[in-house]
Amino acid sequence: MNAEFTYMMHLAGCSALGVEPLPPASIDWNRLFAYAKEQGVPVMVAQVLLGAKNIELPDKVKDYCDFLYYQFVAKEGYRRELVLDLLGVFENAHISVAVLKGYAVASVYAQPDCRISGDVDLLVAPKDEKAAIKLLEKQGFEVMQRAVASHHSEAHHQQIGVVELHNALYDSAAENLWFSGESTFAKLEENYITVGGMPSLGYTDHLIFLTLHMMKHFIGGGLSLRMLLDVGLYYFVNLCNINTDRYWAVLDKLRFTKAIRVFFSILGKYCGLSFDLEDDELMEAVLLDMERGGAFSVKDKSLGIVSAWEYSKSSIPSAEYDKIKAEKMRTYRLRRFFPTYRTLIAEYPLLKKCPLLYPFVWTWRIAAHTIKKLFGRKPSSLATAPGSNIRGELFSALGLGND
Repeated sequence: MNAEFTYMMHLAGCSALGVEPLPPASIDWNRLFAYAKEQGVPVMVAQVLLGAKNIELPDKVKDYCDFLYYQFVAKEGYRRELVLDLLGVFENAHISVAVLKGYAVASVYAQPDCRISGDVDLLVAPKDEKAAIKLLEKQGFEVMQRAVASHHSEAHHQQIGVVELHNALYDSAAENLWFSGESTFAKLEENYITVGGMPSLGYTDHLIFLTLHMMKHFIGGGLSLRMLLDVGLYYFVNLCNINTDRYWAVLDKLRFTKAIRVFFSILGKYCGLSFDLEDDELMEAVLLDMERGGAFSVKDKSLGIVSAWEYSKSSIPSAEYDKIKAEKMRTYRLRRFFPTYRTLIAEYPLLKKCPLLYPFVWTWRIAAHTIKKLFGRKPSSLATAPGSNIRGELFSALGLGND
């Protein structure tokens, strides 16, 4: 792990906690901000640098920090007000929703508006899902209703951006793998609470969700610093309201306890949170994994695919594994052959001007994909992807999967 990655973590931690950062040694600022972007914390880093009294920034770096901070924070504040209005519409329609992640977590940060949300996640009971979709459409959203195997619909608004409407906390594969198919709402034990004016899950329910959401991405895509900070800060700030016995019992059952303690140790050592330090060697291995793959494995998608399948294979009986894998493949093929209109527009922008070309583009896409599969260069096995063995060894060291 290099100096830029280490200092980026320090700056993000200082922003999250609202404390003064230490001055850097020799730093490549371009490299540092590239890491910050990959880890989902560029605005936090910009904010703390602009407010630092003991750091003399080069003019270009200061200008870039100004750009990030003032542009994104202003947009985030405006969007937050629009989301509050939308939640009021849901309340008036007697449709109960809970905000997941994002704005429901931002309040634990010293500078909430610097915790930028990519989208807005809302949880709604299955019985209210259709009414919620109709409400979103009346509010000007273009709703792409969820596929059969998915647990959320995606709604797009010109000003708010993307709203994901969830009818469950986890997809069916995760619920089968972790909870033997038990439904989302059967696992919630607390009443909803209000956080920053927004309805949210109870403290322990939300912490469990945030943790498992992070673990899902760590296993299947890659861990980001923002995810780590979300979970660690939420635990740290709300500790007096959290049922810690229940929380750690869930993690023990899923064999995630060791991994979470190592993750919390990273926040203690590099970001300034008050967590006990665990295995230094494992901490460094996790950090190298974060640096190598980036959040959601943006630098190498194959690593996340391999590790997700290997984790599933080691955690459940082979028959159940084969069933889940077959279901995933069916979903993939359905999405390839029956893409949403928005997917086609992203691939073929001409459809915006000429929507009548939709059937021709759809036919061409299927034909091109089929030709590529039949006559294109065969990809190497994912099992031989560079770095896949390293991730497998890391998972084993963290106690993930069965022995």
